Amino acid sequence: MPVLPKSDDSRAVKRVVPAALLAALLGALGALGALGAEAAPSDVADQIFLDGAIYTQDPAQPWAEGFAIVGGKYLAVGTNAAMRELVGPVTRVVDLQGRTVMSGLIDDHVHAVDGAMD
Repeated sequence: MPVLPKSDDSRAVKRVVPAALLAALLGALGALGALGAEAAPSDVADQIFLDGAIYTQDPAQPWAEGFAIVGGKYLAVGTNAAMRELVGPVTRVVDLQGRTVMSGLIDDHVHAVDGAMD
């Protein structure tokens, strides 16, 4: 478990980021220019996330089953079948087991009461 820098009260802050959340943090799915566009068959993903409910924020395709990542960027978003075509010999495949993935605003330092009051 990664340990973040000590806070001003000198207590170590620890955080665990689940795999699905980590995937969501890689970027906003809505920022993908050609959302749902098929990648060239020769493309191989570093990571594939399948069997999820992927909220894309794209009105033309609001939901997808999976997405593929290469070099820390989205390679493709679409059906499980389309994502499986991007699996290579060293591709990490993550089964989301129906979990929802969506982009979000990440604030790594907020005081709960102050954040609730804004």
